[in-house]
Amino acid sequence: MLKYADFVNGVEEKPVEVDPYTGDELDERVLGVQDRMKLSRRMKRFQHRIQRKRKIQMRRKADPSRLIRRARKGSRADMKKRVSGGKSYKKMSMGMKKMIDTKLETKAKKNLITRFTKRKVKEKRKLDIARKK
Repeated sequence: MLKYADFVNGVEEKPVEVDPYTGDELDERVLGVQDRMKLSRRMKRFQHRIQRKRKIQMRRKADPSRLIRRARKGSRADMKKRVSGGKSYKKMSMGMKKMIDTKLETKAKKNLITRFTKRKVKEKRKLDIARKK
């Protein structure tokens, strides 16, 4: 949330992690417990809208930016699994998720994610084409 001084100085508020309308990632920052709970409530409120939009998008051919987003999401998931030692990210506590997210924020991990993303774009394109057939 912006403070009054930030508003006067022209500082813009950082976007939340997930766009409530499309379900796409907007920001990959580390979320605290309160942020996660707030995001959870927001996603619960918009879940039907997100599912409907996702279903519509899945019928269309994915444009390059969407493929890159999907590849980045997949490579981040792979890195989370690698950092956590193969444990399921969904079953972890909020503290463990925060710890893993902070580990992914290091420069080395970001570079690895970028490299994996470039490799995964081709794989995601094949999956998109296969789904259309």
